[in-house]
Amino acid sequence: MRAMSKATREFMESVEIWNANNPIGTDVDVTRDDGSVMRTQTRTNAWLLGHHTPVISVNGICGGYLLPRVKKVKY
Repeated sequence: MRAMSKATREFMESVEIWNANNPIGTDVDVTRDDGSVMRTQTRTNAWLLGHHTPVISVNGICGGYLLPRVKKVKY
């Protein structure tokens, strides 16, 4: 069995922290590829894609979106 890399452990931890603090339906601002910001809500919990890319699904965008580009809205 292959040992988990430090980077993978750190990405897993970021996903676990996000999920513990942000339930599905959380209002978020998503920075799109063109730099614009879209306000939406989370549609799923975050997960690791390919053991190294933290992603999450949000309303209005298909597929997983990079978690570092998703910020919880602070009211």
